[in-house]
Amino acid sequence: MQRTPQFKKFLKSARKHRKENFWDVCYNISTPALTNSVISDYFGTRSTLHTVDEKNISIEKEDIKSNKAAPDKNLLVEKVNFERCDFSGNNGGKKITFQDCIFHECYFSFSEFNDTTFKNCNFESCSFSQSKFFRCVFDPRCDFYRISLSGGTISFENTEINATKFFKYVYEPYIEQREVYASKNKKEHVEKYLLSKSIVKLSRKILASNQSCANDELYYDSVKNLYLQKLNEKQKYNSHSYMESIENINNKKKHSKSRKNKEHKYIIKEKSKVAIFFLKNLALPFERIITQVFGFVNGWGGSLQRMFFIGLCILFAYSIIYCVMDSGYVTYRLSNGVTEKIHVEGYYYIMSSIIKSFDITFLAGYTKHISNADGLSKQFTLLSNMLMGLFWYAVAIPSLINKISINRL
Repeated sequence: MQRTPQFKKFLKSARKHRKENFWDVCYNISTPALTNSVISDYFGTRSTLHTVDEKNISIEKEDIKSNKAAPDKNLLVEKVNFERCDFSGNNGGKKITFQDCIFHECYFSFSEFNDTTFKNCNFESCSFSQSKFFRCVFDPRCDFYRISLSGGTISFENTEINATKFFKYVYEPYIEQREVYASKNKKEHVEKYLLSKSIVKLSRKILASNQSCANDELYYDSVKNLYLQKLNEKQKYNSHSYMESIENINNKKKHSKSRKNKEHKYIIKEKSKVAIFFLKNLALPFERIITQVFGFVNGWGGSLQRMFFIGLCILFAYSIIYCVMDSGYVTYRLSNGVTEKIHVEGYYYIMSSIIKSFDITFLAGYTKHISNADGLSKQFTLLSNMLMGLFWYAVAIPSLINKISINRL
């Protein structure tokens, strides 16, 4: 098979990444040497899963066998299990489709995929650091498990990918390789924070990538993922800063003791930082819950139907509560201005409860239905109805404006 100059140079280069990159999911000092192949060696449909083990696989356009009868046809790789393979090269100009494939302990760091589709593929313990994907599609059936990544080096452009699935099981080397990290004097809280920063950076790239695609569900899933990852990064930052302040206090105490100088001001300042970061971390779970609740109501900006349905549910739920609570009585204002409660039955009473719920839920007449003469339980019910309506309003108005604006068409 004729090799391109780029691929020949690549194959001659020292391939030590699997034995030296201790932060990577594919790190294994006993990895054997890989043999060379080209992706076109595996084109075609298969009835059973075919395994390709320990290969350097080129996807370079010049290395791929062309189909002279149909040069524009997508090249199909179906039901192939890639075990411990390194992908390299740039397939620009040759569209490839991977269908029902498994990628296990594979390196994508040397590759640049263009116009490539992944259908129902599983990525298990794979490294995506330094990989590039342009105009690619990972269909919703693709799964990702224990993946390595680097937010600053991975590129996703005009590529459709499910962000929630992609970040569901990110490889955490500082946990699975504790001995290696301890031997290199690397602190776990620092590594956690750096990984969370990397995830947020890559989440922004995926959001921008999905924004240019036609799939609205993937776009709004990317919005959800970014918000939650930012909260996670904030928590890791607070924990990191908390641990740093604790270490600073301990170091300062040792230094002060040796010099018989306690330096109280510095220690008090650091202790105040410790308290602040501790309190921030306590508040973050509540912020996460509130964010998730608001995001659920409008589908993170993507579902007006769900938002209106929840508004109707609030309306009818409180209509039923008022039907039970008022026991058939409605407030009636006489001509002299005096109000009194009269008992009514049937249709009029039901409609009265619905109107009361509508007035309070949509903030049209809260003060019309509450007074100091009401019991605490009734006042609490009316107050909760008003707060639920206020909460719904706070989500509904921005969602509606966003939908009719040009932010996402």
